[in-house]
Amino acid sequence: MSGRRPVDVVLVTGVPRSGTTVVGDVLAEARGARYLYEPLNRWVGMRDVDHDFPVPGTSSFPASRTAEVVRRIERIDLDLKPGVFPHDVGWRRVAKRVSGSRTTMSYRLCRVDLRLRTVVWKDPFAIYLAGGAAALGLPVIVTVRNPWAVAASFKRLSWGFDVVDVHRRLTEAGRAPSLDLSGLDDPSDPVTNAAAHWSMAHEQLLADQDAGREIRLVDLDAIVERPIETYEALYRQAGLQWTDAVAARVTERYASDGSARNGDRPAEGRAHDWRGRDVSQVNRYWQGLLTDAEAERVQAVVGPLWDATRDRAGRT
Repeated sequence: MSGRRPVDVVLVTGVPRSGTTVVGDVLAEARGARYLYEPLNRWVGMRDVDHDFPVPGTSSFPASRTAEVVRRIERIDLDLKPGVFPHDVGWRRVAKRVSGSRTTMSYRLCRVDLRLRTVVWKDPFAIYLAGGAAALGLPVIVTVRNPWAVAASFKRLSWGFDVVDVHRRLTEAGRAPSLDLSGLDDPSDPVTNAAAHWSMAHEQLLADQDAGREIRLVDLDAIVERPIETYEALYRQAGLQWTDAVAARVTERYASDGSARNGDRPAEGRAHDWRGRDVSQVNRYWQGLLTDAEAERVQAVVGPLWDATRDRAGRT
């Protein structure tokens, strides 16, 4: 283990495409803070993680592993994979073997920063660790984006994860989702896949809150509409120092004057695209991407969970 003094850790998680990256970026603007990008990503993260979305209490991720992961992050002592995704080919694959992934680079920066006091652990793959991390005393912030916007983003990027495997592992851990996968026509379809992930994850988060876990759900609409107020509250919860310089950067990042160069939608094929976009539309561009049938499919999968989750996010 590393001999350096442990640092504070703040977990920022949420389902994929829910805004964890930008929230993690903004929190890492604080003095003495740095960003650690997705150490539970099974392709580029910790070597002993072999599933997307580890579920504590399973044979592949015993309940004690959450404390172990937190301890290793506090010590900034991780054993990471080479940093190459399966879709990296040619020169990109060679370059990543030399420079590493975003996970690797963020970890290296944390390691060499002798003034580091807080690691902002940004990781959608840690969403099922939220309750356990909160029980260990970590500030836990969960970004909540409406499920139609998440589904549209999955569709735009042709994304999908193994929801059947996540459902199986949640059941193994004694947290069987109420979602009946047998009622879904095609769980691998990006829209259905996103809705299923959203449903299972948020059901677990609400259950964690009901069990007394201090998990902060933050509505992405609130961030976009009231960025200064919302981020200042998040800084307080995370124990980070809010300054005028941070406020100025937040104001600049979320400024919308209606003159966006790229319109409402992100650039084709890009997972993260803020340049030249009207951020006020980040949760609304889905209306031009989902068909009526797809929107109805999301509603059928999510059911009343959206209203319940949005209500919790508005009260925390």
